[in-house]
Amino acid sequence: MVKRGNAHNSNTFSISDFLSDDEKKTKLIEATLESYRKISSRIDIESIMMENFFGKVETFVFSDNVSNYFHNIMQYNLDGFLKELGFDLIEDFSIRDSEFLSQAKKIKVQCEENKFFDAYSDAYLFFENKELESKLCLKINKNYGNNGYYYEIFSDCEKSDLLIQWKNYSQKNNFYKGKKISADCSFLKINKNITWEDVIIDEKIKNVISENIEKLFSMSDALKKNGIMLKRGIIVEGSPGQGKTMICKVLIKELPVTILYVLPTHIHDRSDVARICDMAKDLSPTLLILEDIDYLAEDREGPGGAGWSVIDLMNKMDGIEGFENVVTLATTNLIEKVENAIKNRPGRFDRVISLKNPSKDGIVRMLKNFTQKFKVDAKINFEKMSEKLDKMSGAYIKDLCITAALLAIQENSVDENGIAILLGKHFIEALKEIKDKDFSQNQTFVENKPMGFMRGSSVSDDDDFA
Repeated sequence: MVKRGNAHNSNTFSISDFLSDDEKKTKLIEATLESYRKISSRIDIESIMMENFFGKVETFVFSDNVSNYFHNIMQYNLDGFLKELGFDLIEDFSIRDSEFLSQAKKIKVQCEENKFFDAYSDAYLFFENKELESKLCLKINKNYGNNGYYYEIFSDCEKSDLLIQWKNYSQKNNFYKGKKISADCSFLKINKNITWEDVIIDEKIKNVISENIEKLFSMSDALKKNGIMLKRGIIVEGSPGQGKTMICKVLIKELPVTILYVLPTHIHDRSDVARICDMAKDLSPTLLILEDIDYLAEDREGPGGAGWSVIDLMNKMDGIEGFENVVTLATTNLIEKVENAIKNRPGRFDRVISLKNPSKDGIVRMLKNFTQKFKVDAKINFEKMSEKLDKMSGAYIKDLCITAALLAIQENSVDENGIAILLGKHFIEALKEIKDKDFSQNQTFVENKPMGFMRGSSVSDDDDFA
């Protein structure tokens, strides 16, 4: 808290300190938009505004830096909080270098799937409580340095916990709770048609994931009665295209808890790790999804190890503050790069689940699933085709089916409604087209065999998959 007499900071000096009140007001009145930039450098505009608003009384100033997340929920609850204290808004405006008393700046913030509200991003807001004969000014500025906002509250009475009260009030009326959002507070676009049937992985693995996430949340009340903390960390690892993202999509759609989805691009410095973990606890029960955790928790002993992020994540997950009612699901293509203290420690990540290439039965199911929107020639035998695809991941099998459909459309092999009719030759050509793609990143290299498609397996025009 900074205490100012007559709204002036005793540590700040400007030419305005040597001007009388009348001289200051005269200079402001005479200022034009063109000359304001020069005038503002010589006159303490804010002090004059506060002095005119509060009068010759002592003014107390309370300040804080708030994240985008807190800014959004505090703005959502601004009217309710201040009205509960008896304050009504009198006036709002903004001050910029090139403008004087311009309209307050606002941004649109999403609070529901298709609902937005106006939040102040740069403004001076003046409030008055006539019953208590008290006044209050809220100053909000975008803080581009830490991607948040700087708040200042000017008041004629010493309310040292006003910002804390406002934060607590906002947390109780938090519109993000139970929603599905990313770490930048944007709402996730949910595929409402996806189900566990679309995730073609080993049934045992699917059950392990379900028991450690879905069923764990459903047992919340029972765990609480038995004094067991609802908390778990799971790493799902595997080469690209094995189904990690599909698992996340289904959980996002199915779970009736807060979803907090984090990409490496959401983390720029150590404050982001703390902010995201605090959001997860604040919005609990929460499923915290950390995509590509190898970027965040890379081995500190390895080249380029991200030491600070690893330490901060470990402290947040099993530190003194705890991580109750939060289940963390992390994904990685490179499990060997993840810090051992993260992946081999109960209380941080209790389970590491490995995804492999699909079985022959899984490949057949994928082929049927990825071609269900098209028409497939009755002569095609997916069982026979799967023998040629035993080293392919789900992503490449999907690519195969899409490529076959594109080839069919190019040849005008479509029905009366324009739906692609897939023939055996379309799959053969599709196999040839994608054969040079390296889908086998984590597989053992076979000497004298090509690094791309099949590694020794071949496909020819004689294959008809019939």
